[in-house]
Amino acid sequence: YPARAVVADEKVPWAVKWPDYSPTTFTAPHVLANDSTVKPGGWADPVDPTSVDWPCRASYEGPIAFDGHQQPLNPRGRTGQVR
Repeated sequence: YPARAVVADEKVPWAVKWPDYSPTTFTAPHVLANDSTVKPGGWADPVDPTSVDWPCRASYEGPIAFDGHQQPLNPRGRTGQVR
């Protein structure tokens, strides 16, 4: 499991501009192996977020926001890791 990028508390909210934010990319192999678009009965979302029907999704945290690559953003803010 790779180390996450360090995120200072004041940089956690997405509303705070941080153009140099460079989170660690990691998806556990067992998540990739359970991609619901590849494996019958798989429980994981696909790696490609554009293949997800986002309007059918809901979040108890509020509306789902996306970054410039159409990746959904963690509603709690930056975590130092993506995917």
